[in-house]
Amino acid sequence: MAKRPTRRGSRPYDEDDFQDNEVMEELEDDADDFEDDEQDDYSEAEEEEEERPRRRSRKKSASSAPVSRKRAAEAAVGKEVRLKAFWGVYSQNMQCVETFEFAQKEAALKKAAELEESKKMLFFVKLDKKVIES
Repeated sequence: MAKRPTRRGSRPYDEDDFQDNEVMEELEDDADDFEDDEQDDYSEAEEEEEERPRRRSRKKSASSAPVSRKRAAEAAVGKEVRLKAFWGVYSQNMQCVETFEFAQKEAALKKAAELEESKKMLFFVKLDKKVIES
């Protein structure tokens, strides 16, 4: 018989190792038992389904249409929601270090560059919108 090495090269094996009839018979018996169990479970499930009455499906009403967040906020408060834009300087941990007015984007970029040089961390500028109460 020819010997072949295994994939990992642990030990060579013979073809005789795989011709063990007892092992194959045990595996077949286990497979048969498993199939019988599955059939029993399936027949019990079918019987339970037949006994249960079917439920009526409910139709969704037209009033449950999706509503945007802005309109939902307006309806809840009863007045118009206003937002104001700011430039925020953030660290790499998403913590806001400083905020600038919308017109001061260059100042925000300079501040981010200064912080990067001094702290040797990543800082970036992001647009923020905050609610203004009127």
